[in-house]
Amino acid sequence: MIDARFMVARRQLVMSTRVERVVGSLNLRRADQRGFLQADGSIMTSNKGASMGIVDHKRGGLRVTTAALALVCLAAVCGWTGCQEPDWNDTNYIKTQLEEGNRLKAFDEMVKLPDEKKRELVPTLVKLYDEDKDKTKAYAQLALLRDPRAKEVYIDALKNAASNQDKRAAAIALGDIKATDHIPDLIQTFKSVPNEDLRRAVLEAFKAMPDPAELPLLVEILNTYDPDRESIAYHAYACEIIAEVGQATETVVDAVVYGMFLDNAKGQNVANECSVAVFSTGSAATDKLISILQGKHERINARFARYPTYIDGFNEIKAADRLGMLHDPAAIDALLAEMTRTREMPPTYRDQKALQWGSNRLQLFVYIASALGDLKAPNLGETMKPYIFADEKALEPYKTMVDYDKRAKYQIAVGAMDAINRSGDRAGLSVLSEAIQKANFPDLKGFGDEAVYQTRWEAAHRYAKLASGAELGAWDKLMENEKEPRVKEEMTKYKPMIVVAQECKDQAPCYGRHLVAKDPIKAEKAAWELGRLAKGGVVETELAKGLKVTNKVVREASILSMFRVGTKASIPAVDEAIKDTSDKDVKLKLNALKYYLKTRG
Repeated sequence: MIDARFMVARRQLVMSTRVERVVGSLNLRRADQRGFLQADGSIMTSNKGASMGIVDHKRGGLRVTTAALALVCLAAVCGWTGCQEPDWNDTNYIKTQLEEGNRLKAFDEMVKLPDEKKRELVPTLVKLYDEDKDKTKAYAQLALLRDPRAKEVYIDALKNAASNQDKRAAAIALGDIKATDHIPDLIQTFKSVPNEDLRRAVLEAFKAMPDPAELPLLVEILNTYDPDRESIAYHAYACEIIAEVGQATETVVDAVVYGMFLDNAKGQNVANECSVAVFSTGSAATDKLISILQGKHERINARFARYPTYIDGFNEIKAADRLGMLHDPAAIDALLAEMTRTREMPPTYRDQKALQWGSNRLQLFVYIASALGDLKAPNLGETMKPYIFADEKALEPYKTMVDYDKRAKYQIAVGAMDAINRSGDRAGLSVLSEAIQKANFPDLKGFGDEAVYQTRWEAAHRYAKLASGAELGAWDKLMENEKEPRVKEEMTKYKPMIVVAQECKDQAPCYGRHLVAKDPIKAEKAAWELGRLAKGGVVETELAKGLKVTNKVVREASILSMFRVGTKASIPAVDEAIKDTSDKDVKLKLNALKYYLKTRG
């Protein structure tokens, strides 16, 4: 029996020979275009079928399938042209296909590449866009890549694209590549195309590349765009961008101060965004805020005169609060004057409106007192003493509310004691010590026995915050003499604050350990004490830990203390804390701190 392997080998040899003959025929055809190789080696003179290299098997010609010949010819052609298998991960191959091959397939495959490889194709995409070859697909990719090499494409799309969606993508791309030389084009687009999405995209671009050239439009938005007719988001963007630009011209200051009081019928406002812009202008905004505190800002008064539900006092409260956050000592005299000023309630106010007016006056005192503490007003202990002990003359400006609700005296007293602690002036300890012993309000007995002496334990809390370790003996004596169990209980609760001060003295690392420990009372004391040490260095490094703690009381104490001891070196830590919090009130205070450190740190 013939070995099967021998038969297989023989067939392979025959096929190899036949293939060689076919390949050889290609050379023979060059010598004689009129003939074709026969099975016996002669030349077939008929041209029929020769052009395809196919021999009629009925005439005894070489029997080779069309598919086999195609493979042979493909091999020969590839040898001549250098073609290769498709590689859609190779940007050079995709480039070739985009330029002169299967462009549709190339676009489909390109989207699968990582961005860094897509960027290798930017010049090719720009060329396709310029030559109007699948321009839409080329732009779609360029708009996503936001590459500086495509700047002229983005400008063309911004000006000439048929859809606002394409214009929007162009605006955002121009912002990302920091195309500040085309800010005038973006401004023109904002003004000429009243499409909210497109306008927001222009403002997003400005936010990505804050520049003084944008200020005229931003100021115009704040001054003339009515938030009841236009999206109030424009005003929010305007203030955010102005804060980043950081120019405190009078025109800018006027606009951002006014922006703090803008709202719409939906109850939306931009108070926080524009407050941050106010902080960025620093002390340049002080006089504007003082005029609001005094009720003399004509433009803001005129705006709120249109609202029948508006009640005097709200704007003054906001002004006092922002003056405290600005930390400009130039505001102290105006704050003191307003605290002692008697204002008459508008004669048209009745019932709930009259009650709200009185409540606003009470809140105004609390915010003014807090601002005076933050600004370290001198002799604050003596200034606040009459309010702590409910002196009738001192309370005259707040008589409407005090007469209506005797508990208003308690709120005023606590606000005054807070101011003493916030000032950091230990000369106020004597006033707080006296309050611990004597600040009883007998006329509050109707609200319960504890209401009579609640002011005293609040005084104890502020004393403990302010005291140094040297006051521990005096504290123990006060506790020993205290007769009211609840007051003594509160004093026991806050004694660890003074113990911490005695333990750490002036050692920042010691306070730093307490600041991030689990005991919130000791942590708060550590935050206050770090703000009373030397500025900069290890002190601000330790205090920066408190900017991110979860306890809001400790965090806010850390923020205020950082105003006292922080430098520009702490700005990165402040920025990180801003990103870390979702609390709008804390975020606002952190932004105030950030811009304070930028301009005066």
